[in-house]
Amino acid sequence: MKQKYPFFKALTKPFTDIFDNFKMFLLYAGGAAVFLTLLSFAFSQTFLCSVSPFDSQISCSQNFQGYFIYFALKLLSVCVFLRLWYDVIYLEKKVDFSYFKNRFLSFLSFFFYTVIFLILNALPALSLALLVARVPNPNFVIELCYFTVVSLGFVVPFALIRFYKNLACLIEGLPFTDFKKTLVQTSFKTSKIVFSFVLVLALCLFLFLTIVGNLRLHVFTPLMAYNIFAEFLFELVAVFIFTVFIGFIRTQKEIFE
Repeated sequence: MKQKYPFFKALTKPFTDIFDNFKMFLLYAGGAAVFLTLLSFAFSQTFLCSVSPFDSQISCSQNFQGYFIYFALKLLSVCVFLRLWYDVIYLEKKVDFSYFKNRFLSFLSFFFYTVIFLILNALPALSLALLVARVPNPNFVIELCYFTVVSLGFVVPFALIRFYKNLACLIEGLPFTDFKKTLVQTSFKTSKIVFSFVLVLALCLFLFLTIVGNLRLHVFTPLMAYNIFAEFLFELVAVFIFTVFIGFIRTQKEIFE
């Protein structure tokens, strides 16, 4: 008998994992948001820099190298939070000084996995850019080959989503499920997995755009107070969305165990 895909669980559990541990989430996510806010102010990349015409009234950095360092540090900080959240909520590990002392390499590896994961999921955008910017080749065979190879980038995220269970295994230091077994487990379920993920993503995107839109519309004075509040709330919502996403990956492992 084939295993049914629990669509409702896949859709709701990433959120209920947060709400069931809401006090802990506020503690850890709030701390992460404070640190990310300080990082944004240190690199002059605060929320108000994206709000015209107020961006001209504060210091906003235009340094590309500085922005690259800022983005890398920000992503690393988010990865530390997600690793901490995953260990505490899903692996029930105790957090103390020795935890951080012994998890340095774990934080770095999690950061490395995240970078690779983001690159793979960014391939559709790269493929689209290459297709739009290309100069059509008069040779039909070359044009067809180019289009076929570049278009493979659109398929990668949909192929990857079937192996989210193995991403959770990677995080937990467990051996990967056999490739063939994973294909069999997710056979005829890909559309449901994708649809549940798209709905989760849509809910997160709606929350993000609603809060950011309201922050842009309701600028108050003094601008410094607004900037601190808006940046903190922006970071907190971003951390929430990342937490939902890591919860979705964990849920896929639970479903296909």
